[in-house]
Amino acid sequence: MSKSKDHKTLIFDIEGTDSKERGEQRMTFEQTTSLLALAIADVLLINMWTTDIGRYGASNYGLLKVIFECNLKLFGQSSAKKLLFVMRDFDDRGNNKEKIMQLINKDIATLWSEIYKPDKFKDSKAEDFFDFEFCMLAHKVY
Repeated sequence: MSKSKDHKTLIFDIEGTDSKERGEQRMTFEQTTSLLALAIADVLLINMWTTDIGRYGASNYGLLKVIFECNLKLFGQSSAKKLLFVMRDFDDRGNNKEKIMQLINKDIATLWSEIYKPDKFKDSKAEDFFDFEFCMLAHKVY
């Protein structure tokens, strides 16, 4: 955890919550820390390998569903959150940024359609509650 001296910025890193050392309690811990981050953050970074796009487990889409559902239950429309998808090891020679963004947006729409929504939100879209941004990071060898 780190706090900026000059700004009102707190960085809270919950990376590594999916390690095998956590055993059967891994998902409970991962969901709990993610919900804590959702409650206190204005921006959530979703750190993904570019090669994991489209893979349900590797992309943490199950956890993203939990975040979507809990945001509706806990906050409703009262707080807009930004979800920043950070794609690691992006290589523009073999990947198309716009295509990747379209794939993730399609997956988000699918996840949103699958979650439980209270009646007042049944016709809503994820974009009504979240701002989505994308950042592509090149592989360290580049």
